[in-house]
Amino acid sequence: AVGTPRYARDRSVTRCQLPGGDAIAVRIDDEAGKVDLNIAGSELLGALLLGAGDRPELVEAHVAAILDYRDHDDIRSISGAERSDYAAAGRDGPRNAAFVAFEEVGEVLGLPPDLVARLAPHVTVYSGQEGVDPAAASIELLGLLARDQRPTGADRDRPALAPRFTVASVRQAFTIV
Repeated sequence: AVGTPRYARDRSVTRCQLPGGDAIAVRIDDEAGKVDLNIAGSELLGALLLGAGDRPELVEAHVAAILDYRDHDDIRSISGAERSDYAAAGRDGPRNAAFVAFEEVGEVLGLPPDLVARLAPHVTVYSGQEGVDPAAASIELLGLLARDQRPTGADRDRPALAPRFTVASVRQAFTIV
């Protein structure tokens, strides 16, 4: 039918048989199911970092460094990092503008590479939303953000996302895998 999407946008995999016998698997992910590094506030970023295994005593400094990396000034927040801190570490930065690609989180001063690797599947720079759409999010991300909550009832296998982190997708950015 006209207007009906050919592929599901719910993280399910569609398998397609190609001429000659080859096959491909296609998954379309709504970017609203990830944490937007350019929009997320300190509480959501902190929950993500903590859920991804960041040490509790470092979460505040790591959140501040991410916020300082993307803000438009050289005013260092408490525990953050600005141009003088990057220079002292022998590095360029911070961008002092929006992240262009999620991989840039690896350039944030003080974030350990193993933490960045754990964040990679759960972050975006494309959703333009302050929270996460739980219907589009992976079970893994929901688990990271809902560490202290126990799902019940019909959603027992899908952790609940705190209302303060929840938004509905505006269905404007997708990743095709």
